[in-house]
Amino acid sequence: MTLHKTSKLIFSTLIVLNMTIPAIQAKDNENNSWNIKLGALSLTSSTAWHQSDIKTSLLPFFDISKGNWQFDIQNPIKYQTHVNESLSVWTGLSVRNDSYDAYGLVLNDTPKSDRFTDHKIPDTELLHSAGLNYGWLSWEVSRDISDNSNADSSRISLDIPLIKADRGFSISTELSANWFDSNYVNYYYGVQPNEIKPSVGRLAYESKSAINYELSLKTTYPINQKWIAVSVLTHTELDEEIYNSPLADEKSQQQVVLLLIYQF
Repeated sequence: MTLHKTSKLIFSTLIVLNMTIPAIQAKDNENNSWNIKLGALSLTSSTAWHQSDIKTSLLPFFDISKGNWQFDIQNPIKYQTHVNESLSVWTGLSVRNDSYDAYGLVLNDTPKSDRFTDHKIPDTELLHSAGLNYGWLSWEVSRDISDNSNADSSRISLDIPLIKADRGFSISTELSANWFDSNYVNYYYGVQPNEIKPSVGRLAYESKSAINYELSLKTTYPINQKWIAVSVLTHTELDEEIYNSPLADEKSQQQVVLLLIYQF
């Protein structure tokens, strides 16, 4: 069985599992009040795109939950069921835009490389996602339902707590592997025949599936009972199917997120 077919099987299994586990759990119903978090984040990225500069952007942040339901900036709709104290499964909708022009309010916008002249910017995708969390381990699969990339992807990660002090201060690290099928790789990094432009070095490129590996370090610092500061540093090693693209010229990329949250 190919990895593509396996991801579809896993996706279907998680959906069925989430639907068949009783939705009303005693533990879930203990907290049926609204939990609202609002804030802002700065995103500084050093990407693998050809001749790209470091960019810093400002984005809004929200995380609203009630019972089993959660709504946030990355997952507009998410439903999670707790099977027991260690295991939970979830399903929902999420958005993805991994293109070279996917930024919010850019504070230091710089000209793009000529390599992207007259190159169509990929549209934002709407994903149907499902996953499970078991202790430190998380596993999720996603499928584009917006008819943009028509891609399947899968992510497995291990979130390891390093320091957990009083008043909520914590430091953790996350190791993850992200698999993307060829539809994803070609949607963002491929060059179709009608996009070829040899004068700027944009040659034809068609790729296979890819696996990226990530290492993140997350620090959470409660300022007081209402305010929380969070920082996340991420290093990503890119698959050769991605960095061999004429649209890329680096084998890795880095990201720093600084987040300030207010809890209602």
